[in-house]
Amino acid sequence: MSHQSLAPKKERQSNLELLRIIAMFMVVIYHFAERMSGGVTFEPSQITFNSIAVRILASFGNTGNNLFVLVCGYFLVRSSFKLRHALRLWAEVFFYSALIGVIFLACGRGLTGRTLYLTFAPFLSLQYWFFTCYITFYFFVPFLNRLILSLERAAFRRLNILMFVFFSLFNTVLPGSFGSFSSLAMFFLL
Repeated sequence: MSHQSLAPKKERQSNLELLRIIAMFMVVIYHFAERMSGGVTFEPSQITFNSIAVRILASFGNTGNNLFVLVCGYFLVRSSFKLRHALRLWAEVFFYSALIGVIFLACGRGLTGRTLYLTFAPFLSLQYWFFTCYITFYFFVPFLNRLILSLERAAFRRLNILMFVFFSLFNTVLPGSFGSFSSLAMFFLL
C-alpha cells in the first residue's frame, strides 16, 4: 500500500460546484439574450416587453459572474499559488482563441492586424475580460490570503465595507466614476 492511498481525500462540495454550474449557465443566458437583441441597450423611448425581458436576462450575466468569483474565492482562500495552474488556463484560452481565429481564416474571413492581436494575445488585449481579471487576480491570491488571515475580524469588516463603497456602491451611484478598474476591483471585493 502506498503513502498516497493513505492520504485523506478532499471531500467534494457538490453544493458549491452546482452553484458554479448555475453561475456559468446564467452567463450563457446573458450572452444569448445580448446576441438575440443585438446588444443590451436601454433607450427610454424604446421600452417594450422585449427590451425589458432582455434587460432582466442581461442581469443574469453580472449575477452569474459574481457568483462564480465568490465560489472560486471560497476555494482559493486556503489554497496555495501554483504557476502551472495559471499557465494551463492561459494555454487553454490561447488554444481556443487561436483555433477560432484559424477557423475564421479558413472560412475566408480576413483577419486584420487588430483581430490578429485580439486572437493571439487574449490576455494582453483584454479580449476576454473575465479571463484577464481572473488570471491577474490569481497572482494576487497568496498575498490576499495572508492579508485576510492576518487581519482581526473588525479590521477585515472595515476593509470589506471600504471596498464595497469604492468598488461597488460608487460605481452604481456614479456610473463611470470608478468604472476604469471596477471589474478587477470586484474580483478583489468578492
